[in-house]
Amino acid sequence: MASIQSPRVSSNGSELNSARLISTTIFGGADRPLSTTTLALMQFGQFINHDFESTTQFTFTNGSDISCCSSTGGTLNASQLHPACLPVSVPTNDRFWNVNSTFITTCMNFVRSISGPRLDCSIGYADQLNQNTHWMDASTVYGSTPATAASLRSFTGGLLLTTKDAISATTSRDLLPLTSPCTTGACFLAGDSRATEQPQLTVMHTIWLREHNRIAKALAAVNPTWNDTILFQEARRIVIAEMQHITYNEFITALLSPATITKYSLAPLASGFLTNANTSRVSTGPISNEFATAAFRMGHSLVQGSVQLFAEDGTLLTSSYTMSDTFNNAAMLVNDKTYLDAVIRGLLTEPSQSVDQNVDDSLWNRLFRARNIRFDIVALNIQRGRDHGISSYNTYRQFCGFTKATSFADLSVPSTTNPVIKPDLVPLLQQVYNSVDDIDVYVAGLLEAPLGGSIAGPTLNCLLGEQFNQIKYADRYFYELGGQAHSFSSAQLSEIRKASLARIFCDNSDGTVLSVQPKAFIPVSATNAKVLCTGTTIPSLNLTMWKNEVLF
Repeated sequence: MASIQSPRVSSNGSELNSARLISTTIFGGADRPLSTTTLALMQFGQFINHDFESTTQFTFTNGSDISCCSSTGGTLNASQLHPACLPVSVPTNDRFWNVNSTFITTCMNFVRSISGPRLDCSIGYADQLNQNTHWMDASTVYGSTPATAASLRSFTGGLLLTTKDAISATTSRDLLPLTSPCTTGACFLAGDSRATEQPQLTVMHTIWLREHNRIAKALAAVNPTWNDTILFQEARRIVIAEMQHITYNEFITALLSPATITKYSLAPLASGFLTNANTSRVSTGPISNEFATAAFRMGHSLVQGSVQLFAEDGTLLTSSYTMSDTFNNAAMLVNDKTYLDAVIRGLLTEPSQSVDQNVDDSLWNRLFRARNIRFDIVALNIQRGRDHGISSYNTYRQFCGFTKATSFADLSVPSTTNPVIKPDLVPLLQQVYNSVDDIDVYVAGLLEAPLGGSIAGPTLNCLLGEQFNQIKYADRYFYELGGQAHSFSSAQLSEIRKASLARIFCDNSDGTVLSVQPKAFIPVSATNAKVLCTGTTIPSLNLTMWKNEVLF
């Protein structure tokens, strides 16, 4: 009998097929770059995802990790399993891990997420714990607790702590503060513990740290009487607003269809204040399990495993690398003085991959690779959805207003109103799911044909649109909201609306990124040509609008 903490099972009550079997049957690693988006879309998406969501897994009481497989990737007896284990079984004929391999893997480690009390204190199904604040509040920069925020501050001039890395006798650059002990070459401290998960993410953390300090210094120049606390909090307030504006003005525009943006009222205002927020919705929390565990994980399909680095003249550098070789190792930022700017150019130049059934091999078969230990991001995502009790794909088709599929054949019926999955993929679904009602939403969401004007399918557009609507309209501190004691003035809000990722890159590089395209998530074109950072095409915030601001 299922309990309030049971993982999802098949519609007939039986156990679902192995997440790894589903992964290797349906997914592939084909190179299918998008012509409409840059890799900056993927990287900014990961950055903001880490802002408002972090799943907490069970550990032993001393904080050490739980192992649900043997040290060589073998299956443990039921009596040996920790109660929090939900390991993924790996077929002995797995064509990537076991065929022609020197050792056989039959188990992929998986530890269940910790459940927390429901925010409305009601009795009901288990809901997993989010250890980050569930608002878009730049917690990647400042942390999700006062203690973390304090550990990141210098308590001088409103600045955040940095590591000064000397480029020459007369020049130094600010990097994230280093922590020790460290076994990976460079361990950085940031608002989110995953800052060094992969080097492009570390670069994104670094430029936003620098943006805070840049703004704090500018505010100090126009308000010399402000103390450290005022400077820190005002700079933080502006950085959060910049991040929110870039998300809704640029990121969502590149991700979702115009119809979705209109339906969920996601477009920023051209002028004036937002007046129709509904902050009463905060009682249930703005981050849905479906979004965090399935829908926004579509970003893994955007990842490029071969990371391209570029010189200012557009030359592809020989220092380009494979992502699987650099997981949890950001040493390049310290060891290579040209690296950070080369990454910025790469994010602006290299295309992202398509949202489909292809996931780069660095995540698919070689995630966090280590000797005799294997991980697959697709299988992990499928298993995490089941762990959290996420309903099947058909449930979300109906939730989004689409017709329920009564058979596998329904999935590929041409339609202008319902999601459509390519006919050649449907037989693969039939191989691993006994019923159309069993399909994992993460899987089918990636298989849907893109909605017009979007890089994702209709169901993902729906789930993402719902979530970003909730983040915007349930937040009483959202940057566009007027009529509050903390609201920006009309003049200040006009300045915030100038914020762009292109300007963030320009202002916070190591000084050799001289030109960028104004729309950072869109490739260079005749209508999005590169312009000089020193020009006026990419506007800058005029922080004199904060001079002599009346503080509450």
